Amino acid sequence: MDKKSFLFPAIMQLTFFPTIATMAEGQITLLILLLVLAGWSASRKGADRVTGLIFGIALSLNLFTGLLLIFFLIGQRWKLLAWDVGTFLTTSF
Repeated sequence: MDKKSFLFPAIMQLTFFPTIATMAEGQITLLILLLVLAGWSASRKGADRVTGLIFGIALSLNLFTGLLLIFFLIGQRWKLLAWDVGTFLTTSF
């Protein structure tokens, strides 16, 4: 991805009023969004360990992201699931 094509939407998103209000209230939804997008990108590249770590952290922050486990169960990505659950158990206890 070109830096210029990434920079403009990032600046626009950070100056958008609902984003500013969300950050001012201390919500973690943007962090979870970034984790899910990074995990999806790593999953597309086939990096199961990195994907499992990222989704495990996202799962420890918000249990709703656990619905992604169903997707990985259907795809039979066992290594990714093991890293995901292991990271979740490590970070949540």
